[in-house]
Amino acid sequence: SNLIFQKFISWHPFDVEILGNKLFELSVGILPYPITFLVTDLISEIYGKKKANQVVIAGIFASLFSLLILTVADFLPAIQNSPIDDSTFKLVFSKSLIAVSASMASYLLAQFVDIKIYHFWKNLTKGKMLWLRNNFSTFFSQILDTFTIIFLLCYFQVIPWESFTGLFVSGVIFKILVAAVDTPLLYLGHAAEEELGIHEGGTTDDGMFTLHRAECQAACTEAPCLQVNYRYRFRTTPVEVRQLISDLRSGRLDDEIPPHGTLARVRQHIPADKGVGAVDPSQVTSPPEWITASAEGGAS
Repeated sequence: SNLIFQKFISWHPFDVEILGNKLFELSVGILPYPITFLVTDLISEIYGKKKANQVVIAGIFASLFSLLILTVADFLPAIQNSPIDDSTFKLVFSKSLIAVSASMASYLLAQFVDIKIYHFWKNLTKGKMLWLRNNFSTFFSQILDTFTIIFLLCYFQVIPWESFTGLFVSGVIFKILVAAVDTPLLYLGHAAEEELGIHEGGTTDDGMFTLHRAECQAACTEAPCLQVNYRYRFRTTPVEVRQLISDLRSGRLDDEIPPHGTLARVRQHIPADKGVGAVDPSQVTSPPEWITASAEGGAS
């Protein structure tokens, strides 16, 4: 987000003005930023305050590394036939040092405050009311983060002071809306661990369940998603996660979800109402080539 902050956009889903500023006028750098607070809240909930603080520090080092690469790239002269010449490169990235510095200051301050408030509410409510600690910690830290970075960018004359109020109001409201929307995702991530009594990477005492992080389910439009032994669940709610665990324990899903490692022998059936591809499962008349090859001994 530090590298793309200089591009500003206007998005007006509502015909609303606050303090004379129309919603929303934003830097594109703000778009991925609220997700970082969801990540730290999840880490705080699952692994505790110490691990969340370590992740924040790791983010700072990642920003410093990016800044180092930009500095070296700016120092090296472009060749004559380069699609991007030196002047264009400087125009886009010349403010990155100030942006990264301002972003790191606001990021450190806001993230540590977010973690502190999150655990304050968790202790106060004795671990209950997950929505309260998620939203209260994120709302306050997002306000602090937005104020700090816009103030610093205005102070160092990266953006004019007359833009301060509009960018601050739009930024705060946008981040709060995103924080409210991500609450169900936090509940989903918490539900499986709460039901099984283990954290990511852990295994239940009976050896039946192990939790892993899945990088991508290739079904963004069907989120939240989860995977069980190469079988997938889409648009999953915390209630459905608990029911799924109960059904797996009781054996009610043995015909639908085979034991781990049987992917090459059991063809997956996707119900018609769960299909996300271009071809309806009922229209598939022949097995995939990899199954045929396996049966003929051509693949393992």
